[in-house]
Amino acid sequence: MIAEGATAVKLHEGASTTLTVSGSITSSNDSIETTVIDSLIGKLSTGDDLSDVSSALYTFKFDEANNVWVISNITSDGKTVYLNVSDGTNRGYPNTTSEQTLTLTYENGDYFTIKGSNGRYLAFWAEDNAADGIPCFDEGAWESASAGGEYVKFYFYRPAETDEESSTELPGCVKLTSTDDIESGEKYLIVACLNGSYYALYPSTNTSSKADHVIELCYQLEVEGVSSGSTTLTVGGSTYQVIVSAHTWDEGTVTQTATCTEEGVMTYTCSICNKEKTEAIPATGHTAGETVVENEVAATCTTDGSYDNAVYCTVCGAELSRETVIIPATGHSSGSEWQSDESEHWLVCETCGEATDFAQHTYSDWVITKEATDTEDGTRVKTCTVCGHTVTETIPATGSSTDDDTDDSSDTVTAATTDTTSAADSTTAVSAIPADTADTANPALWSLLLLTACVGLAAAKLRSRKADQS
Repeated sequence: MIAEGATAVKLHEGASTTLTVSGSITSSNDSIETTVIDSLIGKLSTGDDLSDVSSALYTFKFDEANNVWVISNITSDGKTVYLNVSDGTNRGYPNTTSEQTLTLTYENGDYFTIKGSNGRYLAFWAEDNAADGIPCFDEGAWESASAGGEYVKFYFYRPAETDEESSTELPGCVKLTSTDDIESGEKYLIVACLNGSYYALYPSTNTSSKADHVIELCYQLEVEGVSSGSTTLTVGGSTYQVIVSAHTWDEGTVTQTATCTEEGVMTYTCSICNKEKTEAIPATGHTAGETVVENEVAATCTTDGSYDNAVYCTVCGAELSRETVIIPATGHSSGSEWQSDESEHWLVCETCGEATDFAQHTYSDWVITKEATDTEDGTRVKTCTVCGHTVTETIPATGSSTDDDTDDSSDTVTAATTDTTSAADSTTAVSAIPADTADTANPALWSLLLLTACVGLAAAKLRSRKADQS
């Protein structure tokens, strides 16, 4: 419900409007926020606005000898006018071309009074003191300022400097609080307050319209609806009933699609005022696919192998995880068939062909496979118990032992030694081996022993023949 005498202002939450107002601001609750968005503007009696009120600044000059002031300004057409307090004959037209001295007094720590040289006080009220009268500057023949009451109260303001705090009732201006604040030669606004609104003296030579000597001082006020509700906003002498309504949002439209890693945007529009709001759509997160095996390296007999277990997002393809698995070296797979030479044996890996498990032969005891006779050699064999590699030796024939002068201890037995190897390698060696040991000997020694045996045999036969002849 709109309060009596109030101007209705309707807003949606988050929406704003701009009001042209005059005076200080009061609000009944916090459903709105207000922001001054412009400096002072002046409203002329013609209805036009002054975007710059500097033309309403009057120059104050002090006559120190007489302790009085002369206040002047220049009209829009270049004429110099002076502030005069009427003697009752030309009331309502305070600007004249005649200079008048004035006495300025700061009263009660609150306001200034302006007294003319004729003893009268400058006053401000609605014309004919009527409720609907035009605000105007006038004069009163009071014996004292207190007798003039509210009508003789005036306020002086100067423009605020950069970053200087200004007054709340007149943004961009600073209020003077003592006659000591008035500097001769400087310019000030001469302001009166009526019913909460502020008015300033304005230079004019018009003697047919009192309103031409007055401008209302206003400023731009932005009012924003913060939350739903009704607020009474009072600015100066004006009252506004600000009604803030909640928005009616549609179902929303996706204006930016969410991805695996980035949020999307949902935009809602009010069906009444078309205001938009947005909300974040959460990122969808990745969707893991099946594990993929990559970078396979096969293990060998001696070297580890490896492979990667990788997982990718099925939506965007991003790699989510990767694990490297080590495959231990397989080790050699040795066959069962031994390979050998005369000194050692070994196995061959069936996978890579590398020879492994080298070892010296482990022989059995000698086994006589043929006994030696007087005229024929015998043989004996020893066998490796691991790989079956054999060594064959010849046992020399024992020879004749009928001659008395034969020295058995010096007889030499000739033996042939055969080294039997695997199918891949076989050799045969011949050596002279003493009958009692039959050990394998050096081939050169064997030849020497054989030669000695032959010489001995020839000598024995020669002795036998000589015996027969005798």
